Amino acid sequence: NSVSSIIDAPGYLDTIEAHPELCVNFKEWLTRNDLIPLATLFSFPITIMGYGKLDEIATPYALRYMSLRTFFPMVFGRIPMVSWFTGKWPRRFTFGFQRLWERVSWRTDTRLNVNITSIIRDNGKITVDFEYPDQELNEIKMVKEKQEYDYLVFSAPFTADVFKKLGLQPNAAEQKISSRVQINPYCMTTFWINNMQMPAPIAPLLPIPDNGIPWAVARQFQDSGINLTQFYTRPAPNQQDEDVIKEVRALVKVMKGEIEEGDSRWHTFDKFTYFQHFTPQDVANGIYSELAGMQGKDNTFYVGGATDFELVEPIVEHSKYIVETHFVKGKTKKSVLEDRKPVREKVMVETDEFNF
Repeated sequence: NSVSSIIDAPGYLDTIEAHPELCVNFKEWLTRNDLIPLATLFSFPITIMGYGKLDEIATPYALRYMSLRTFFPMVFGRIPMVSWFTGKWPRRFTFGFQRLWERVSWRTDTRLNVNITSIIRDNGKITVDFEYPDQELNEIKMVKEKQEYDYLVFSAPFTADVFKKLGLQPNAAEQKISSRVQINPYCMTTFWINNMQMPAPIAPLLPIPDNGIPWAVARQFQDSGINLTQFYTRPAPNQQDEDVIKEVRALVKVMKGEIEEGDSRWHTFDKFTYFQHFTPQDVANGIYSELAGMQGKDNTFYVGGATDFELVEPIVEHSKYIVETHFVKGKTKKSVLEDRKPVREKVMVETDEFNF
């Protein structure tokens, strides 16, 4: 219960170094708490889902992720009696994840298809230069525009390449944080595969193989006759993309499946950066206190995977925490909405508990 009271707080990472028993890797924490026999069980939702091996991931991340309502549906969701109580896993948005963000955009001033060329922070003002395509009859031309803002909310990956792409010169504190951020590259390969049945929609490979070999196979719609199959791989250092695909094809043969080679629409390969995090030692040294101290400096605020955990719900919770801490401190919900009423339709984002 004491651990839960720490981890469940939206700003728990701001002072996590005050709890040294949590500032260790998760395998060490399991060992200290006589839970190491469960290590293999935890490897499925943590390692295979891309969050690193148990001796790599810092304990606060694992405990934040492994709430009971997440753990039981994930591990035991195929057991009829358990699934009746917990619901099926994985859960999906009925009309897809993109529809969620489309709905959020309906009541905000959202710009699509915009390429930001520079962000300048100077004298308390944020100047954004951007361009976007504009079509007149059959002619498409790029239109350049400049706008000024009072605050910048940085919700992109906290990596040097992103700062460069946005044309945003990082300050000294940002450079330090971005140099410490760790990233887990992750690959998803898909094929349409015939003559292969899976007893469950998601299957891990146990014991978990080395990096570069697929860790998990998913066929989430096979009950509807859809043979689209996903393979998840954390690539080995310097492993080429084509070598990852070769390993997937080798696994398909072992599973006695037949790849439908005639229709390449179902053949995809995506490699993406994933799970912004810090090492257990950086967490112990107060890296998150430094990040919390940066909030508001240069009229900039930080939300996203690097500030909490690379899942939507924790990110939303932390974003609300930042708003309530820095923008509406000392105000009631009613007074905040009254203050913002003239521009409410432009800036309001609906959540279950608060509108801002």
